Amino acid sequence: MSHRVGLVVEGPDDEEVIKKIFEKLHRLQPRVRIARGNGNLRRKIEAYQKLLLGRNCNKIIVLKDLDSANLSELQNEINPKLLRNAKFCVAVQSIESWILADNQALTEVIGHTIRPIYTPEDIGDPKDEIRRIFRQHGKQYIPKRDLPELASKIRLSVVRKRCPSFKRFEESIRDC
Repeated sequence: MSHRVGLVVEGPDDEEVIKKIFEKLHRLQPRVRIARGNGNLRRKIEAYQKLLLGRNCNKIIVLKDLDSANLSELQNEINPKLLRNAKFCVAVQSIESWILADNQALTEVIGHTIRPIYTPEDIGDPKDEIRRIFRQHGKQYIPKRDLPELASKIRLSVVRKRCPSFKRFEESIRDC
């Protein structure tokens, strides 16, 4: 039986991507709390978890972009703040890395062949890389419009192979 999952994310773009991923996994849509930035997520993590528990969530996943942070330091900061039924997942470097993993999705949305990126988690600024790819093909990248479309087209099997952080996130969802 599926449990209702509560999810804490940094921003609204993250929420849209996650909803598409849950659809692809044939899971009940999560209840999402948008932290509106890294600082809020770090400061209010306990409150966000309690809010989701009050909204009938059995499990909670806190998803944060690594950006330029040190993974061990970030885990040491966040893990002690997690409630008993919560898990902490990190998108390396950001959730946009997961989008970059599937060049076929990018090709479909942009309308031009995009070369594969086999290690998207090694790209320092995935958001900027997506912007650059769009611009290279004469398109303007608008995250609010383009991220949900890209997320709806990504092949999870490809993302799983190229992004270890996605694989860990997916395992956390399946554990719920």
